[in-house]
Amino acid sequence: MPSMIDQRSHLRQIDIKILDLLEERALLVANMIEESSDAQLLTEEDIQLWLEDSAERGLDNDIAMEKVYRAIVAASR
Repeated sequence: MPSMIDQRSHLRQIDIKILDLLEERALLVANMIEESSDAQLLTEEDIQLWLEDSAERGLDNDIAMEKVYRAIVAASR
C-alpha cells in the first residue's frame, strides 16, 4: 500500500494535470470568443453530455457534477 506521502504526491500530480487542462481550455475559449463574440460556451446539451460521461465514470452525483462543469466553464472565460 502506498504511503500517505506517496498518495499526496500522486494527488498533486493529478492536480497539476487538471490545471494544465484548465489552462488549455481557457486558451481555446479565448480563441472562440475572439473569433465570435456571441460564441455559445455552455449549452444544455453540453451539460447533459458532461453528466452522462461523469456517470459512466462512477461520478454520478448530478448536482455536484453540474456545479463542477459550470465552474469549469466560468473559469474558462
